[in-house]
Amino acid sequence: MDEGIIHEQELWNISIYSIVMPQYDSIKDKCIEHIKTVDLDKPNIPKGKEHINGIGPSPQRHKKNLQESWSNLFDNTDSEEFNRVVDFCNSVTLNVAKKVNHNYIDTSQWVIRIIESWSHITTNGGYHDYHDHPYCSWCGIFYIDAGETDAENTNGNNRFYTPIKTPPEIGLEFISHTFHDPVVQNGKLIIFPSILAHSAMPYFGDKDRIVIAFNAEIADGRDVGQPQNI
Repeated sequence: MDEGIIHEQELWNISIYSIVMPQYDSIKDKCIEHIKTVDLDKPNIPKGKEHINGIGPSPQRHKKNLQESWSNLFDNTDSEEFNRVVDFCNSVTLNVAKKVNHNYIDTSQWVIRIIESWSHITTNGGYHDYHDHPYCSWCGIFYIDAGETDAENTNGNNRFYTPIKTPPEIGLEFISHTFHDPVVQNGKLIIFPSILAHSAMPYFGDKDRIVIAFNAEIADGRDVGQPQNI
């Protein structure tokens, strides 16, 4: 090490990533219609994937006033407009995964497979309590219609929680903040590592809050056959 020079080594950086889909407003109404009318059959749950039973319209203790679809939302391709949202989610998530990993491994042939996808229609007083998403690497939340969600006033916003044991000592404030509330808007996609715990804070409003969410796996196309984004 050079004498007299302070060198920084970044360790265990964890970030979330966001982007607004271009021209989303022109397809928003069609996407809302699709979400509210799409007909999905309960997917077959293969052995070893029993956790998928935690996604769907059945009542669950950590969700309230929230209508959740089955976990195969992206399998329905009836809506051209919604298909554009699905393609956007696939493309952005793969690009993020490649970007943050390319200094550690060859990502040039990486492909993505979204293994679970679902919608949430939240009404007045609804929420989704603290949780994370096991059995995948990357997750996403896309705001179809944010309704009256307001991060500044903690109304229906998604909250992300630190995975670090938070120290109370003065001098460590840069890692002491315990949560982050990203700003929400229609057409916004948030991508995050699956280990990052999060919640949907209680939502109050006359309009429905409509989001879609998904879990993704990443693989090397050379190991799975011809590269393709599934």
